[in-house]
Amino acid sequence: MNKRPCSHLGILLAILSSLIASPHASGESKAPTPQHQWRLGISGWGFHRFTLFEALEKCQGLGIPYYDGISFQKVSRDIDRPFDANLGAEELEKVKAKVRATGVQIPVLYYAKMPTTDEACQQVFEFGKSMGIQTFISEPAPESLDLLEQYCNEYQINLALHNHGPDQTPHYWHPEKVLEHCKERGPRIGVCPDTGYWMRAGIDPIAGINLLGNRILTIQLHDLNERTPEGHDVPWGTGVGQIAEVLKAIHRLKLAPTLIGLEYSYAFENNLPAMVQSARYFKDQQKALFPRAGSSEK
Repeated sequence: MNKRPCSHLGILLAILSSLIASPHASGESKAPTPQHQWRLGISGWGFHRFTLFEALEKCQGLGIPYYDGISFQKVSRDIDRPFDANLGAEELEKVKAKVRATGVQIPVLYYAKMPTTDEACQQVFEFGKSMGIQTFISEPAPESLDLLEQYCNEYQINLALHNHGPDQTPHYWHPEKVLEHCKERGPRIGVCPDTGYWMRAGIDPIAGINLLGNRILTIQLHDLNERTPEGHDVPWGTGVGQIAEVLKAIHRLKLAPTLIGLEYSYAFENNLPAMVQSARYFKDQQKALFPRAGSSEK
């Protein structure tokens, strides 16, 4: 159930909206921007208790014009179906209309179950092309990567291998392991590091980013209260996640991820204030890293 934000939060949202300019509303995601124009987006798990349409509205309210979607999220109250390739043409048109209405694009999509046959691949990648998806995130079986890479190349859509914990994603949980599955593959197969899971598993995010380098296609950043399996999200810049140092490492490596995902996975019913604080921290760090670009902004 949505609650009206308090006046204090409303002021923060207004300030944040003035810092992050929305693109012109369109039905498709645009080409990747230069490094100094890193795109901050909300990662869908933070809004997984809401519908896709509600999540897009929340991003619009935050002044953040990008959303990292999730394929198992219901589309809306009227379209009680997941946001995936099984949607009909009319339903997809309604999603595109909502994207245009909110001005919030979906260049990245976590697709929980990537296809393993030619017919299913064509369906999923046609869906991705229709929605302007630039990068799918998933944890496919390693033996399916040959087939998936063919479709990534044909449709010019990336596939970023994602990590959860060692038990959930045994092939991809560690940077060294996931890098092995990228060897001898083209640039459209890469990685989406989830730095929260890294830290809970004892992996230093700076070391992980340095190891993966340009295999990083998109990223989901977390700041945690502690580096233990029980660590939970806190606003960026207030915990042990070294967000400023992570951004410096991405800058030093000259990476331009599809999105820098703000994945705030805590206090799901009231996490907007933490997202506002995190986004403002990101913009401050971005301006410090790219002072010339920042000085030209209005």
